[in-house]
Amino acid sequence: MTGRVFARRAVAVVIIGHGLVHLLGAATGLGWVDVPQLTRPMSAAAGIAWLTTALLLIGTGLLLAASARWWWITGAVGVVASQTLIVTAWGDAVAGTAANAVLLVAVVHRYASRGPRSYRVEFHRRSGLALEHAVAGPLVHEADLAQLPDLVAAYVRRSGAVGQPRVASLHAHVSGRIRSSATSRWMPFHGEQVN
Repeated sequence: MTGRVFARRAVAVVIIGHGLVHLLGAATGLGWVDVPQLTRPMSAAAGIAWLTTALLLIGTGLLLAASARWWWITGAVGVVASQTLIVTAWGDAVAGTAANAVLLVAVVHRYASRGPRSYRVEFHRRSGLALEHAVAGPLVHEADLAQLPDLVAAYVRRSGAVGQPRVASLHAHVSGRIRSSATSRWMPFHGEQVN
């Protein structure tokens, strides 16, 4: 498991746990159970608000664990709703602010790295525009093959490159095995070349 996967799962567990704690407020407000740790009186409307926020936080944690792209949107709504409820019951629920801080950092990071104004989105937008307006380079002509060895020239002709634009960039993915002289074993090798 990579560090990124571990961090995502850890944050998801914190968010889901935080949502489950919000169910205590819902249970008190809706009269399901008497929770002695919650000393402030709570109305049924407040109980519904705690229940809705609990479901929102649990859903956010599940979406994060499932790597859904838009989990940060529900997380942003959830952190605002949760902190608002915590402020209304500050004496009983102040500890929930720490979980909200974890969620807020995760939401801000996700928005900054993959949100609609992130560098990643801007890169994809600009590269898409550049590819739409790309100008084809010079074509490969039969005269270009005259200086190549006969076998290479024959290969280029068979590949259908004559009459096509010259290659301007290349992306190659190579897989194979390399024999280690120290262990006399074959080890996997993966490489990538971009020009």
